[in-house]
Amino acid sequence: MKKFQPVNHQETTYNRPNDKWLCGRLKDGCPCRFGPSQDGKCRSTTECVPIIKNGEWFCTRNKNDGGKCPNGPTPDGKCCINKAPCNPTRNLRSFRGLLTIGCIIATVAMLLVILNIRQNNKYINPGPLTYAHAQTEQQCSACHIFQADDVHFNSNNHADGQRCLSCHDIGSNAFHAHGLPKEKLSELNSSRTQNTDSQTASLFLKLAKNENLIEQGLSGDLSCNTCHKEHHGRNNNLSNLTNQQCQICHEQQFESLANGHPEFTQYPYQKRTAIIFDHDSHLNEHFLNDKNKELAPTSCASCHSLDISGRSMLTQSFERSCASCHADQISGAGRAGELGLEFFKVPSLDVVTLKENGISIGDWPEYAEGTITPFMIFLLKDKYIDQKNLNKIGKLDMLDLRNASNEELLVAEKYAWAIKELLFDLLVNGHELLADRISKNNPIRNSKDFLDNRMAASLSFEIISAVQKNWFPDLVEEVPNYRKGIKPILKNAKDLTENSPIESETVNLDLNSENIENNDSLIDLNDSTSDLLELDESNNDSNLLGESSTENSDLLLNDNLDENLLTEIDDDNTLLDENKLLDTDLDSEELTTNNSDSNFSTQATDNVEIKPNDSWVSFGGWYRNDSNYTLHYRPTGHEDTFIKSWVDISMQNKSNYKMFSKLMNKDSVGQCSKCHSVDKINDETFKVNWLAASIQKNSYDFNKFKHAPHIKSANNNTCVTCHKIDSQINYAKSFQKNNDPHKFLSNFSPMLKNACTECHKPDVTSDSCLQCHKYHAGNFIANFARNAELLKGN
Repeated sequence: MKKFQPVNHQETTYNRPNDKWLCGRLKDGCPCRFGPSQDGKCRSTTECVPIIKNGEWFCTRNKNDGGKCPNGPTPDGKCCINKAPCNPTRNLRSFRGLLTIGCIIATVAMLLVILNIRQNNKYINPGPLTYAHAQTEQQCSACHIFQADDVHFNSNNHADGQRCLSCHDIGSNAFHAHGLPKEKLSELNSSRTQNTDSQTASLFLKLAKNENLIEQGLSGDLSCNTCHKEHHGRNNNLSNLTNQQCQICHEQQFESLANGHPEFTQYPYQKRTAIIFDHDSHLNEHFLNDKNKELAPTSCASCHSLDISGRSMLTQSFERSCASCHADQISGAGRAGELGLEFFKVPSLDVVTLKENGISIGDWPEYAEGTITPFMIFLLKDKYIDQKNLNKIGKLDMLDLRNASNEELLVAEKYAWAIKELLFDLLVNGHELLADRISKNNPIRNSKDFLDNRMAASLSFEIISAVQKNWFPDLVEEVPNYRKGIKPILKNAKDLTENSPIESETVNLDLNSENIENNDSLIDLNDSTSDLLELDESNNDSNLLGESSTENSDLLLNDNLDENLLTEIDDDNTLLDENKLLDTDLDSEELTTNNSDSNFSTQATDNVEIKPNDSWVSFGGWYRNDSNYTLHYRPTGHEDTFIKSWVDISMQNKSNYKMFSKLMNKDSVGQCSKCHSVDKINDETFKVNWLAASIQKNSYDFNKFKHAPHIKSANNNTCVTCHKIDSQINYAKSFQKNNDPHKFLSNFSPMLKNACTECHKPDVTSDSCLQCHKYHAGNFIANFARNAELLKGN
C-alpha cells in the first residue's frame, strides 16, 4: 500500500495544486522548495532561508538537498550558497482557465457583432414562444422595437410593451399597476394602509417586498414583461402568476386565503341594486298574505336563473316574476283620479283682465284650470315662446292678472298664442312636429329615427281634431290670421282710446290691409257687429268643422253620414270638407249623445252606461277629458314605449328636469320609480336603471365569481348559503330622495370568508389569487390585430 507523501518540510517537497505556476526544475526532479510566486517568478535564488535562534543563525536546507551547509549562514543571516533562478511554467488548471476566459471573450465579441448588424433577428432564438404568439416567432420585430437606425433592439421595456398594446388594449393607463389611473391607485392604496404588517406572511414575501415596485406602478413604469414572461415554451401560461408574485407589491401580505386573507367587508354588495326589490318585505310579509300565498316563489330559481356562461345570475322577466301582482298597478287599475298621464292641457287664464286691457287671444275655454304640462313646456320652448318668458309665466298667477304689469300681460298674451300655435301645428303636421321638437330639444340628433312611434304612441289625427273642435273651435282660422298679424276682434272690450289699452307687439289691425281684403275666409272686420267668437248660428257656413246647427248634434255620431265624406281632406289644412258635411241631411233625434259635452262618456242610454274615457282605454292609449280640457295617455302596460322614451329624453338634460320629475314621481302614472332606481350621473343628467343587472360591456373589476359550479341544482336554495337577508336594514328607505348609487343599505348581510375557505384549500380546491381576482381592471376592449399586420411589425 502506497503511503501518503511526507508532510514534514525537512523530508519532502510536496505539490501545490492551487498555485497557477510550476517550478522550472520540476522536470529534473528537483523542484525549488518555495515554488514560484503568484506572478510566475522564481523565489529560490539561494539554497535556504536561514532562521535565528537565541541570537544565532541556523541553516534550513532540506535533507534531500544535502542537509545543512558546511559553512552555515553569513553573519547577517543570508544563505552562503547562491544559485541561478529557474523558469516557472503555468500548470494545466491555470491554462484551462485562460482558455475559458478567451472563449468567453470571443463569444461576447461575436454576439456584439451579430447584434449590431442588419437582419440580426435571424441569428437570435431565445426560446419558443407560447402557442398564441407562435406565428410571430420568426419575426422578432413584431413584438420588439428597434432603435431608429434599425441596428439593435431597444432596451426600453416600455417600447416593447407598446407592441403588446397593438393586440391587447387594456386602456389608457396600461403601464400603471392594474391598468388603473394614478388617482384611483392612490385612493386604493391609501384605503389599505392599515394593518399592513401581517404576521402570516412568509419570510420570502417580507424579503421580496419592494416598495420601489409599488412606486413604479403608481408612476406608470411597469412594463408588460414585469409579470408576463415569454420564450418559455408553447404551453407556457403567460397570465399565470403565483400568490407570491401577486403579493410582492401589496401592503398587506398573508400566507393563504384561510390564513391571513382579510374579510370581505361589503362584498359583493358594493353598489345598490338597479331594481328596488325588498326581499325581506316580500318573503316575510307580502308572500305570507293569504291573497298572495299562491303567488309566492318556491325557490330562488323562481326569479333568478344562470346566464349562458354560467357566471352571472339573471333576473327573470317582469311578466314571469312580477306581473301577477304589479301589472294592474302599472296600467292604473284601482288608482284614485285620472288613470292617464297629462300630455296636453289648456291652462287657466284670466281672459277677462286681458280683454279689459285690450289684449286679444281669441277663443279660450272658460273653465280651463291648472297649468301646462311638462310635455308642453318641452314642445313650446325656443319655438313658440322662449325660456325667459316661460320662467316669467311660472311666477305669475295666470288665473288672476289684475295686478300684473303691462309687460307681464304681454307675456301672458304670448303664452296663450303659443299654446294655440302648438295645438294648431300638431293638428296640421302631426308626428312630424313631435320629431322636429324632439330633435331640437335633446342631444339625440337622429330624433326622427328615434321617434319610431315611441314618442307619439300612435297619437292620431282624430283625437287631436276632436280636441281642437271641442276646445278651440275657431283655431283653424285664428292661428293663420295671428301669424299674419291679424287678431280676433275683442268681445265686450272697453273703449280702447278712452282707457289707453296696451298695444300688443304682434297685433296688426290695419283694416285697409290688402292681406285682409283678399282673404275670403275672414269675417268682415269693418262690421262692428261681427265677431269670430260670436258666429251667427243660423249661418251653417260659419261652422269651420262642418257641424250642424242642431244644438246637440255631432257629425261623428251620425249614422246617416256618408262615409266617403270622412276621407276627403282639405289640401291646405287637412280638415274635413265643410261644404259637403253641411249638405248632409242630419236627423238630430238619432244623435243620442253630445261629443262636446264633458259628460258625454258617462251618460246612460236605455240603461246602458258607457265607461268613462280613462276606463274605456283599459289596455292603454289616448283619451281626452273635456271637463278639465286635458289630453291623456294611459300606459299600455310594463315597458310602455311612450313613457320610457320620454323618460330617456328628459333625463339627458337639466332643462327637462320638470318632465323627468313628473314621469318618475313615485305617484306618477305607470309608477316607474316604484321599482326602477335613478342614478345621478352629474348636475345635468340622470340615469334610470331599466334593467335589473346593468352589465357593462368591456368593464372589468378585480373580483370574478362563477355561479354555475357553486349551485347544486336549479331548485336547491344553495343561494342562501352566501346571501343571507338582513332584516334589520331598512333597504327601501335608502332609495328615497337618494340618487347616489354608492350610498345605500344592502338587503343582504356581507358574505363571510368562511363560506369560501371550507372548500378553497390548497389540497382540496385551488386558493390561488387569480381564481377569484383579475389583475387588469377598468374599461377596455381586447383589440386583435390581423396576422399580416403582426408579421409586418405594425
